[in-house]
Amino acid sequence: MKIIFSASPANRAAAYALRQAVFVEERGISADVEFDVKDTDQCEYAVLYLQPDLPITTLRLEPQADHVMRFGRVCTRKAYRGHGWGRQLLTAAEEWATQRGFTHGEIHGETHCPALLRTVWLSSYGRPV
Repeated sequence: MKIIFSASPANRAAAYALRQAVFVEERGISADVEFDVKDTDQCEYAVLYLQPDLPITTLRLEPQADHVMRFGRVCTRKAYRGHGWGRQLLTAAEEWATQRGFTHGEIHGETHCPALLRTVWLSSYGRPV
C-alpha cells in the first residue's frame, strides 16, 4: 500500500479514473459536473494504491483561505469500501496538510459515508465536521 500526493499526470489519471467510475458511472453524475475548473494540471491529488497499478481511493487537495485545506471529490472504488481505506487516506491527507501549515480542514462531497465523516479529523476545534 502506498499513498501518493502529487499533481503528476499518472496520479491525476488514477484520481480521474476513480472519480469516473464512482461518481459518473456508479452515481450518475454528469462528467461535465464532476470534472470542473478546479481539475487543473497544477491541482494535487492524494491517491491510495494497494499495488502500483491498483488505485482504490482518492481525494482532491483544495487549499482555501485562512489555513483551511478542503478535501474534495473523496471516493473509494466500490469493491474496497468498508475496509477503512478512505479513513486511512483522509488521515494521511490531514498529516500532509498539517505539515504544510494548514490548521483546519473540511471534506467536500456526498454524504454517502457519514460514519467516515464523523470519525476523521477535520477541525482544529476538536469536533468532526
